[in-house]
Amino acid sequence: MVNLLKQQYDLVCSARAVELSFLKKFTEEQLLTPVLEFNNKTIIYFAVHINQVYIHWIGKFALDLDIAYIDEENIQSIAQLNELFDKTNQLMEKFCDTFAHNWSIEIDKNLSDKKIKTSPLKLFTHVITHEFHHKGQMMTMARILGKTPPDTDVIRT
Repeated sequence: MVNLLKQQYDLVCSARAVELSFLKKFTEEQLLTPVLEFNNKTIIYFAVHINQVYIHWIGKFALDLDIAYIDEENIQSIAQLNELFDKTNQLMEKFCDTFAHNWSIEIDKNLSDKKIKTSPLKLFTHVITHEFHHKGQMMTMARILGKTPPDTDVIRT
């Protein structure tokens, strides 16, 4: 199963590469332009948020790593986003290797005074679907900012 999930994550990375390549066409000002329709959040905000969720659920929760969250104020460019996603890719590789033969085990931990019971498979599914949700929002934001986004789906036409 680990090979299947690594292949699935590779598809996520492939779609993300199209997105990040498209975002290279933006100026830093455009990437940091608040979009009213998205509660005045920016494209950079959502990209950082995606990475924060990987850190939270995969790094901190599943792997018990002492990883700092990202200071969004320090992220101003696509080059910095690429670095963040490189770290996320390393985190996901460690996660897949750690749970290679234990995708259905129960992870039972306290989180913010709540007991959370889940599995590595559910965590994997959560973080990648979360990324695609926000990627869609980012592409809509790009359209609002006057840029026509490419097809960033896993199956691209």
